[in-house]
Amino acid sequence: MSIQSVFHRLGEFLKEQRKSLHAIIRDSAYSLNATDFELLDFLGTYIAQVGLLGIQLLWTRDAENALTSARRDRKIMRATNEKFLQILNLLIDQTTRNLSVHERTKFETLITIHVHQRDIFDDIVKSNVKNPKDFEWLKQARFYFSFEQDICLVRACVYFKL
Repeated sequence: MSIQSVFHRLGEFLKEQRKSLHAIIRDSAYSLNATDFELLDFLGTYIAQVGLLGIQLLWTRDAENALTSARRDRKIMRATNEKFLQILNLLIDQTTRNLSVHERTKFETLITIHVHQRDIFDDIVKSNVKNPKDFEWLKQARFYFSFEQDICLVRACVYFKL
């Protein structure tokens, strides 16, 4: 077998890996929007990296929905902040269980990322931000899955409309 054919096969293998991962991420994005969504079931279904992306997609969606509704609903920002705290407590509670090393690392990573996200949103609430076009929101890393474009997007310092 020539070196060119080895590289060709490796290239084809990489393309298939990317297609598979994209399909898993797309499926997880649909799961996040399901009416019967349960975070722990979601995290148990998907590999750790996709679970991590999932809580980032969830945080972005819920925070942006709150910001969009904040002028009409005076309680939504605090309610969303409380929801993020509940998610954090749910993740922390998992670490009190008998977990494998892999599962413990997964939950500790999820907690670290979600603490950061919750702190960001808490600062946004305290700053009285009520618009998803406010720079305090736009400067954050935000995670979206565009079903129309069939792509996962990470944005910071950019406003766009999906």
